[in-house]
Amino acid sequence: MDIEQINKIEYFAVAIEIGLTEFCSRFQKILELPNMNYDYENETEWGEINYNGIDYNVSKPYDVGTLTEWDSTVPKNCNFGISFGISKTKNSLEENEINQIGNLLSTEFKTNVYYHRTWFGIGKSEKRNLIFEP
Repeated sequence: MDIEQINKIEYFAVAIEIGLTEFCSRFQKILELPNMNYDYENETEWGEINYNGIDYNVSKPYDVGTLTEWDSTVPKNCNFGISFGISKTKNSLEENEINQIGNLLSTEFKTNVYYHRTWFGIGKSEKRNLIFEP
């Protein structure tokens, strides 16, 4: 994701005991996305795809609690971080689109999905407190 091309980023988190590949496979299917690209580094692994002006990223740190260490708005015990980086050409996700994605994910994975933050630029974030329940 090229941060210079991003208008804003929406952040979701979930706590679920499955692997990254299975999560991303189901995520792709319900959101009708092309195959994601996978990578990893010292603390986390992730799947990512840039599609129709949105950078979809699913991160799964190796240790539970890491997401909360990185971002205090992440609810405790969440082990998957999901972000939607909206390009300047796309501009935004409408509230109904965010709600639809949250509801689809909570239904598919049968777990709460936490919409916890929106990033508007360096040093500019807004905490969210929305929970999508299955």
